[in-house]
Amino acid sequence: MPSGSTVRSEWTIGSSTSSTIRPREVAESSPDTVQDWRTDQILPGCRVTAAGSATTTRAGDEGEALYARLLTVGWKRTPDPRNATNGPALRFRLDETDCFFSTYSRMMVGTQAEIRVTVAFENRPDEDSCNVIVQCIPAVEAAP
Repeated sequence: MPSGSTVRSEWTIGSSTSSTIRPREVAESSPDTVQDWRTDQILPGCRVTAAGSATTTRAGDEGEALYARLLTVGWKRTPDPRNATNGPALRFRLDETDCFFSTYSRMMVGTQAEIRVTVAFENRPDEDSCNVIVQCIPAVEAAP
């Protein structure tokens, strides 16, 4: 996806086509620089800002559902013991990429990308929405 583009899509995490992990979503990607507290470095990366249909009935459960799907398709929790073991925002690794996933409901961050994807997403009747921000960087080991 070209930098800064907004895409409406049906998406999956992995290759499954199960309707239980196929929410509707609008997402935008862009280059980003990330202050990585684990390495005390500013690293080049990317950011994905998304708004989509919720797959659970409670806002707090949405993150847990996303993280369970990530683990099912091969993502692993990053090995740094300082990463929170449980919480609303978690860091995962796939191959050589570390991504920090944060789920929330309604607009909270206030970036232009968040505004664009939230406005572009159209809820179906009786459907809740969920927002996700993902920041990805090359996988690196934490500073001692």
